[in-house]
Amino acid sequence: MRPLLLVRHALVLRSSLASLLLVAGASAADKTAAELLPASVVVYVDVSQPGKSLDTVLDHPLMAEVLKAPEYQRALETPQYQQFAAVLRRFEERLGMKWRDAASGLTRGGLAGGFDLPTRGVVVLAQAESDELAKKAQSALVDMALEIAKQQGQDGAVRQDEHRGTAIHGAGEAHLAAVGKWLVLSNKKALVLSVIDNSQSQGETLAADEQFQAVFKTRPTSAAAWLYGDLRVLRLTGILRNALNKKSNNPPAEILAGGVLGALPDAPYVTASLDLTASRLALRTSLPCDPKAVAKTREFYLGPEAAGRAPPLLRPSGTLLSLASYRDFA
Repeated sequence: MRPLLLVRHALVLRSSLASLLLVAGASAADKTAAELLPASVVVYVDVSQPGKSLDTVLDHPLMAEVLKAPEYQRALETPQYQQFAAVLRRFEERLGMKWRDAASGLTRGGLAGGFDLPTRGVVVLAQAESDELAKKAQSALVDMALEIAKQQGQDGAVRQDEHRGTAIHGAGEAHLAAVGKWLVLSNKKALVLSVIDNSQSQGETLAADEQFQAVFKTRPTSAAAWLYGDLRVLRLTGILRNALNKKSNNPPAEILAGGVLGALPDAPYVTASLDLTASRLALRTSLPCDPKAVAKTREFYLGPEAAGRAPPLLRPSGTLLSLASYRDFA
């Protein structure tokens, strides 16, 4: 009986370990960009449906007019464009699809970017429709880089390294890796290493930050793009408070953005969202502040006790742009 019991326990233990490994693998594959980026990222940009936005722009009736413009036609004949077109054709051949299909497939799960304060680096993450497509794109980009380096007599220009079982390729300041469905590109290798670590739950992430969590929940889900900027570090240094608490000697800047400049020293974060449709392009920004406190130094911008209100927008037929703003120049 005891040997049978030992075998049974061993099988149960083996099954449990296999289940844990499967769960860990699935969670790594399903991580969001914010769960992959390090906690030190202070600027985060999220484009949830890049393919849809690209189609909106390229399939717009105005685009047909742009393509017919003489200036555009002359641009197609320049050596710079011809070189770019040749590189694009090689990429299409290696990937086996046209560039618009490739752009859609390689960003099917979204496109995100971040600016990391300690390294002063930028990292871009694109979630492809599958692990295979991400790896295929990585191979295509590396092969093209090797070809170009060979043509230029720089055989050692493309480097290869590995971290936690993930291949990292570098050329100049660019570093590329495929982490599951995610293609990761950065000008700092340390950022790529952080993303790989976080994919295996081995580091602190932006998604774990309480302020980011709260702000992320309020983002407009229909926006084509959304930006988050963490201003807490700047608040701690006091740089913005010393520079912006008083009205500047630049009248145009004060008229256009005096209230915004006055709110920056105490704002913990700033957000912006972009709405894009075939008939509308709108940019919204948000900066949390105490309007009454800002109005004490910039009453002309916000009105007494921050009670100033802009007149309603005029929307005559065929309107392309409408602007309304409150300013008290009395």
